[in-house]
Amino acid sequence: MYIHSLLSADLALYDKHQVPNDEIDIDRAAVGLRISDYFFADNEKKLTIEKYRLDKQYQTKVYSGKKESVMSLTEELSSL
Repeated sequence: MYIHSLLSADLALYDKHQVPNDEIDIDRAAVGLRISDYFFADNEKKLTIEKYRLDKQYQTKVYSGKKESVMSLTEELSSL
């Protein structure tokens, strides 16, 4: 509930335009973020997750489809 509430409140507080997929993304984050080693989200959700330090709190590495994020993921997987 904490993650879901925080991400939903961020949309409302900053008057961000919400699209139907945002609710799905928030639900995915609320369920998956706390149990995942790696989490994939759109860039806006990734930045929001990092802004509230949820990635640090749940020790999850968050990636998006942006080039620098993909490169970081590639480096991470190469080191395994």
